Amino acid sequence: MSKANVLTYFTILENRAKKSGLFPVCLVVYYNGAKKRYRTDVDLSEDDWKKIKSPKLRDEKLKEKRSDINGFIKKAQTAGKKLSEFTFEAFEEEYFKKKQLDTLDITFEKCTRAFMDEKASEWSIKTTLMYETILTSVGNFHSNLKMKGVTTEFLRKYENHLSSKSKAISTIGIYLRQIRAVCNYAIKKKYILAEKYPFKNFTVPAAQKNKRALSDKDIKTLIEYNTDKPEEKKAIDFWTFSYLGNGMNFKDIALLKYSNIQGDHIKFYRSKTKKTNKGGQKEINIYMLPRILEIIQCWGNARETGKEYIFPILNERMSALEQHVTIAQFIQTTNKYLKSVTDKLEWKITVTTYYARHSYATHLMRAKAPIAYISETMGHSSIPTTENYLSSFSDESVKDIAGLLMEL
Repeated sequence: MSKANVLTYFTILENRAKKSGLFPVCLVVYYNGAKKRYRTDVDLSEDDWKKIKSPKLRDEKLKEKRSDINGFIKKAQTAGKKLSEFTFEAFEEEYFKKKQLDTLDITFEKCTRAFMDEKASEWSIKTTLMYETILTSVGNFHSNLKMKGVTTEFLRKYENHLSSKSKAISTIGIYLRQIRAVCNYAIKKKYILAEKYPFKNFTVPAAQKNKRALSDKDIKTLIEYNTDKPEEKKAIDFWTFSYLGNGMNFKDIALLKYSNIQGDHIKFYRSKTKKTNKGGQKEINIYMLPRILEIIQCWGNARETGKEYIFPILNERMSALEQHVTIAQFIQTTNKYLKSVTDKLEWKITVTTYYARHSYATHLMRAKAPIAYISETMGHSSIPTTENYLSSFSDESVKDIAGLLMEL
């Protein structure tokens, strides 16, 4: 190492306190005009930090802390002397050598399982099953993968592998975002170093948002379609219930209870945001139009105590996993008979349950309802989220607006 390059080590007290009110002690490495700091496992108050520097220190516990702090500097000096050429990356590999041996051998599966255990109380069954899927997918591509093997090169190869299996871009994006979440967890737990973060130079692919809204004419055609097949009528009615019910998600339809009916309104909280919305949940308030009442009367359970599910989809004896499977089947069956109807209508699009939510938002936009109102009724946390649901303006709208240019 050139003598012209100055290399020094010292410790400082970080200026931001933890929740405990104590401040982390950091090791600072200064080399040739550049410096980096590394948090240690010692936390002190500002008063104790001043006391620890006193030559007349008598507090035995603080003496131990001072010894630990001096030990960080000595360890850094020893690590630096072993390097033929200093770089921060080489220093970190040498300084954290023992920790790397202890933690970087953890497998991707073990790390993901630990992440899933930590999030178990927050996640839905659906999210948990998605992480089970990614474990199977990654395991099939690379058995016994170590966290240290999750590199940028690995991500590119895995993305190509998924593409070769004809996975949709949206699916590939979901898988890679899950891996990214596991990597963030690994850094937090110090299973990998932040400097080794594989997503620094890797962009997760994102599919273009697919605007799935029907035109006003098609909405009218669908909800007024007459069929003598009960399965088709049921599919149309539940799609209509979702559309008239502020674009209600089909899981929320299944979870509705008679206790959610208050006067001539249905009030509920979205299941999707129950565990994730830290800013407070928004209550969805739906006015029960006559058609909504008709659908409840046609397909609903008998009302007795008021605690029953409105529709005979779920029951109280079901586990969370059984509910998830049943709701998925409910959506799949509805989509099957919606396709049957739209095939008869000779539509080129495949209408699904999700079209109801997009159609609700877009129809209100066409009717010039404020986006803030649409956002509120859908339970969104922000206006941009709502805008993702809104379809582009129709050709007819573009023509009408263009005509305004000549109205001088």
